[in-house]
Amino acid sequence: MTVAKLRKLPPRTRLRKLSLIIQASELNLRAGRVPDLVYLTDLCAAAAGESWLPPGMEILFADLGGKLGAAHSLPAGDLLRALNGCRHALLSHLGAEPAEWDFLYSHASGADTDPVFPAAGARGCLPLRIYLEDIRSPYNVGAVFRTAGAYRVEKILISGMTASPGHRRAERTAMGCTGFIPWETADIRTLEGERNLFALEQGGTPIDEFLFPDEGIVILGSEELGVSPEALRLADGRLGRVTIPLSGRKASLNVSVAFGILIHAWVRALGVSASPVSRQPK
Repeated sequence: MTVAKLRKLPPRTRLRKLSLIIQASELNLRAGRVPDLVYLTDLCAAAAGESWLPPGMEILFADLGGKLGAAHSLPAGDLLRALNGCRHALLSHLGAEPAEWDFLYSHASGADTDPVFPAAGARGCLPLRIYLEDIRSPYNVGAVFRTAGAYRVEKILISGMTASPGHRRAERTAMGCTGFIPWETADIRTLEGERNLFALEQGGTPIDEFLFPDEGIVILGSEELGVSPEALRLADGRLGRVTIPLSGRKASLNVSVAFGILIHAWVRALGVSASPVSRQPK
């Protein structure tokens, strides 16, 4: 859309369109393409000089205009941050603060190149599995999937009362991970044959003392009720419970946050173990 056409739009519509134009430029930069710098410079000059913007936002757009003028000598990241700051300022003014799934992430951030973690086989997965027991929030399910994708979890099992990974909010929060991490619905009784089974729950071994298995499955419990008595019975008969010690006034964590702490510790333990401990059921 030309600057002249933008001038004719109603004020809020103009700001929404401006945010979309900036977003398109961000996407171009992230993909390695140079956006139309002349057009963006004209756009910034019009926005900052013709009272398009709410009070205080002119400074952001003037700064962006300066960076556009020097774009060929600036790191791409500087221009990207300036564009991003202007877009989010517009969204905030419009009352359209983004949810997690609205953020623009670089595809390169998904590269499996971290040298800290051990080799994980032909599929790039580690032999680590998760059982989600009665986790009701699609957001939490999606967040677990996203973290599991970052740590190369092999598979996720869910109870019948857990929110479906196919739920729209779960899929959006997972940022695509529900599409490549295998998952299936399973009754807790299917874990009876698992030898390397443990639960993330209070009253267990502190996480920095727990001996993580070289392969196995961990149970994550309900946001409200924790791990069920039946699941705890199974875990206590195998490797037991692992606990994240907390010292603050709030003695609990969101289940997806707790999972992030646990899976990092588990993968880290695999990475530094010279000879993984062989587990035997109790």
